[in-house]
Amino acid sequence: MPTAFNLDKVQPRRGAAVLVDVLRREGVRHIFGNPGTTEMPLMDALVGAPDLSYILGLQEASVVAMADGYAKASGRPGFVNVHTAGGLGHGMGSLIAAQVGQTPLVITAGQQDTRHGVTDPLLSGNLVAIAGPVVKWAHEVGRTDDIPLLFRRAFHDCAAAHAGPVFLSLPLDIMDGMTSAGPGQVSRIERAPVAGGLGELSAALAAIAPGRLALIVGDEVFGSGASMEAVALADALGALVYGSSWPGHIPFPTEHPLWRGSLPHRGTDLQALFGGFDAVFALGGQSVITYVYSPGVAIPAGCKGSEGFNRIGSPCGPQPNSPHHLRRPLPQRRKWRARSRSM
Repeated sequence: MPTAFNLDKVQPRRGAAVLVDVLRREGVRHIFGNPGTTEMPLMDALVGAPDLSYILGLQEASVVAMADGYAKASGRPGFVNVHTAGGLGHGMGSLIAAQVGQTPLVITAGQQDTRHGVTDPLLSGNLVAIAGPVVKWAHEVGRTDDIPLLFRRAFHDCAAAHAGPVFLSLPLDIMDGMTSAGPGQVSRIERAPVAGGLGELSAALAAIAPGRLALIVGDEVFGSGASMEAVALADALGALVYGSSWPGHIPFPTEHPLWRGSLPHRGTDLQALFGGFDAVFALGGQSVITYVYSPGVAIPAGCKGSEGFNRIGSPCGPQPNSPHHLRRPLPQRRKWRARSRSM
């Protein structure tokens, strides 16, 4: 539940100084960047913020990649600041990798002073249009007063399922402008949904014989903190476990006897693999990813689950936004085992 947002007025300060306060309250410890002239307001504000470490990279592809790795390792969103259209363009390859890997990143780029934007100044450009295709959303800050609200939203949204980068363009005059807006209070939003159809899904899973179910554990399991629940579910179902075709994380212990590694990325190889099972249960919606074309569907018609990976009520079930969802099938499976042993 979100707490009250602090809109109390404070002594007028530059927008960049307010941004530094927001970053500090959001738990940011490192800023990954390669600054230029349009980033000078932020650089000036960081002089008085020794608790924030600036990680300098000499090319933006490396800068974004470092932030990506940091976010994956720390479990916190990475914060990136690059230089105008040129810097954003340099970082696009790594930004695409962050999008595919569902890495929570807040990407920012300095923008030319809006007061001479009509003259097409050097390295200006439509940064929102450049970033748009590879981020969850992109926006240019239009008022200094909006800096706290937009950055609070950015940090929340980049980490919400499915996680991924968001982008904010920071015009020089907006960052250098004065505002009386406070940095606001940290808010918390409970985003985990309550899935329906879990009883029906539990019954369907319990009816499948051990060894005849393929369990796909996607990256979303890692993001939901549900790895231990996935292990308990695999043990209870006697299911062989596979990871995503192109994993950003390995959310299942690789030393576990039921672990069979990552899925192949050719459709024919997937058909051959799943043909040995009665059903496929996918935890997460972006796990079966093909690269090289091959005819046919990934899951053969004789294997339940060929209708789709995200439909609750089909043998393939919900995306695990809560460990609670993965605990529901366990009692049903234990009852089925006890009944079968007594027969």
